[in-house]
Amino acid sequence: MALVALGGAIVGACGGGNETGTGGGGDGGSGTGTNTGTGTGTASGTATGTATGTGTGTGTGTGTAGTGVCGSQLMFDGAVFDGCIGNSCCDTFDPCIADTACLGCLQNPTDPACANNTLFQAFDTCRTDSCPGTVCDNTAGLGYGSPNLNLCLSDMATGCCAEFDACQLETTDPDPGTIASCNTCLQSMDPDAAGCLNNPLWTNMGGTGYNDCRDTQCPSDICGTGILFGTTYPNMSQDTAFDTNKCAADNCCMDMQDCVDGEGDGFGDADMGGLTDEQEVNNCLDCLIDINSAACQAQAANVIAAATAFDSCFSTNCP
Repeated sequence: MALVALGGAIVGACGGGNETGTGGGGDGGSGTGTNTGTGTGTASGTATGTATGTGTGTGTGTGTAGTGVCGSQLMFDGAVFDGCIGNSCCDTFDPCIADTACLGCLQNPTDPACANNTLFQAFDTCRTDSCPGTVCDNTAGLGYGSPNLNLCLSDMATGCCAEFDACQLETTDPDPGTIASCNTCLQSMDPDAAGCLNNPLWTNMGGTGYNDCRDTQCPSDICGTGILFGTTYPNMSQDTAFDTNKCAADNCCMDMQDCVDGEGDGFGDADMGGLTDEQEVNNCLDCLIDINSAACQAQAANVIAAATAFDSCFSTNCP
């Protein structure tokens, strides 16, 4: 399994595989929706912000063959959604673009005829099931700029649809100036502002708010350490592997926390030793990346032992 430090250089990235790195997931607001295009180049594109919204438009453009989804000229966002589709849906995408009617549906999916186009429906089902652009198939079109996060949240067994639905339906501020509506928090660029933190549908002491559910069921890192698993797609775009983070957190949290607290002064607390939390995380990563590397072997014995224990735990519980 290759590992990366997000925001830094990619180390041994492989298409479609899981990787580990440092960083953290962000909260997002609404974005814009699908922009379709025609011509010999980019035929479609989805504009995504930190979260995606709705809307349609048309445009034309030219491009270089083979740089889009599944080696075609077509793009949805030119980034992570294209990568996800290219990793999961080429077997339905390729026959679609080879068919004139289906290609038309890719460019204009709202055409009533597309509902009966077998090739388009096969592709659209794969895209929706594997790389959704919205959370819990909500009619407002709200979703994050991460297909993996949308997918994790939308899982009917382990996701957060009940919490999300209740949140998005609240559109009026319960207490203007003090408590923002939960829908506002969903689309806010600062959902940790006091107006959201005071809204029990967003977060509460019982951990039953939408934001609580998201952090628990689809964590952006492993046990708050800033170390995370991610996926690098064939187009080299990257997305967080939220379900893998959760498995690691559920089963191997103690080993990971020991790994990032080599000096034993408490991760996230005042640094009593000579290393900052960031330095301790990097030392842990050296060993998670390659336990036999010179960089890892230069670390303290307890860091090496914790990294070894985490790797064993993860391999056993999260194959």
